[in-house]
Amino acid sequence: MNKTSALYKREQCYFIRSENTNYLFKKRFFGKIIKIEVPHDAYIKKPFIFRFLKIFTDEALQTKMRRIYLVVKHEHGKDIAKFIEKAGLIDYNAMLEERKRKKNEEMALKMQQMKTQATENITAVGDKVKGLLGGFGNRK
Repeated sequence: MNKTSALYKREQCYFIRSENTNYLFKKRFFGKIIKIEVPHDAYIKKPFIFRFLKIFTDEALQTKMRRIYLVVKHEHGKDIAKFIEKAGLIDYNAMLEERKRKKNEEMALKMQQMKTQATENITAVGDKVKGLLGGFGNRK
């Protein structure tokens, strides 16, 4: 999807795995061959609504700034597990789910700590009030 030095934006090419390295491959007119190596930390994402699979690098960057941003037809979506295994890509959806799960666990732990701290504070205030009122109640 993004324009690179060798490929045009939205140009069709092949995604090839050879000798444990992924490549984008394109054969042009007059026998010119373009081969771009895809970094090892490439991610694959199956979007919720978008109709293509996305293969990209540089997770933290915006879509327009990524070095490689490749889209694959949705027909390959049913074989995404084989695609991940054979191409050695990182499953971005699973990674996001894991992050979400960890964040939820951290939030639940924080909520539990806040609840415990609030009950301790209420108990401490209640003891102070009892001490103050207890002195008044003992007098006759």
